[in-house]
Amino acid sequence: MFDLHSSIKNSKIEGLSRILSSYKVDYDDITVELGLSVDVYSVRLSLGTRVGRLERILPEIGMRLRSHSDPIGLVNSSDGVYSISVQTNQILSRDLESFKVDLLKDSDLLCPVVLGVDKSGSSMISDLSKMPNLLIGGVPGSGKSMLLHSIIASCIANGSDLYLCDPKLVEFSLYKGNSSVRSISYGVDDFRVECSKLIRVMNDRYLKISSKGCSNFSEYNEVRGGFFTRGGVMKPSVLIIDEWADIYLEDKSVEKLVCTIAQKGRAAGIFVILATQRPSSNILSGLIKGSFPARIALKTSTAVDSRVVLESSGAEKMTDPGTGLYRDSYTFHPKLFRSPLVCRESVLDFIGN
Repeated sequence: MFDLHSSIKNSKIEGLSRILSSYKVDYDDITVELGLSVDVYSVRLSLGTRVGRLERILPEIGMRLRSHSDPIGLVNSSDGVYSISVQTNQILSRDLESFKVDLLKDSDLLCPVVLGVDKSGSSMISDLSKMPNLLIGGVPGSGKSMLLHSIIASCIANGSDLYLCDPKLVEFSLYKGNSSVRSISYGVDDFRVECSKLIRVMNDRYLKISSKGCSNFSEYNEVRGGFFTRGGVMKPSVLIIDEWADIYLEDKSVEKLVCTIAQKGRAAGIFVILATQRPSSNILSGLIKGSFPARIALKTSTAVDSRVVLESSGAEKMTDPGTGLYRDSYTFHPKLFRSPLVCRESVLDFIGN
């Protein structure tokens, strides 16, 4: 019986095999995992064949396989293969409202946020309490604002308290007056006050948590009669900074305040999301990067900037706004995803206004 799926896989494997042979890259085996938008090839190189030899021909592989963008290559040392992700079609996003059911159905997540859809079209819902802090980098027009609005709407929907920093003055104006938004700061002085307030909240929470013999805010809520989503008393708090470079370059001393919250806030249920359109090494110091284990890189201008955010290249090859790479604190290999489609009306519908 004719198997169309196997026939397509064999055809794609044969196509890559011809390309590798023509460039004299020796290999032992090739397998492929077909996706709606991305095909992932796993190449087991022959002994004596250097990975760099394969990496140098990635643009040629993309051209020959009609890739939507340059292929992304990653060494998968645990499996002993080199993975090549070839984007065959544009990753189709979904409207923010369509994620609401997925966001609220999993009660085990303490602070769920919508990131978008993965390469197979499935919803990507992550738990901020497990990240526990998120660093986002991308050039202007890469979709950073859409992703931030998706995260803010998610935090409002799951009942978190929000502390927003908006140096551009207009990015978060939509959330003025919302009961979940505790404050919005617009300059360095306001931001420093906001951080000091959060540190006091964090210290007060630690006193309450230790008084009950608990180790974190979720245990404390269980002792007090349930998680926050079911009537608990200690809700997650999230500090979201829209443009870190504007704040940092004006007063570098705020870095210490942000890192204090990021390093100590997890057990108290306080998390930090930091975004910047200038993900360079002079903006994102080693102290900042060490405090933010979860990373998202949207389109970056260079491979160097991609490495600053992700510790690996690949983000410079993104083509569509909202498409990026996500790496959590537990995995080394980044995941390709696309953020939700966000507009003013969809945000208001999502948060119930």
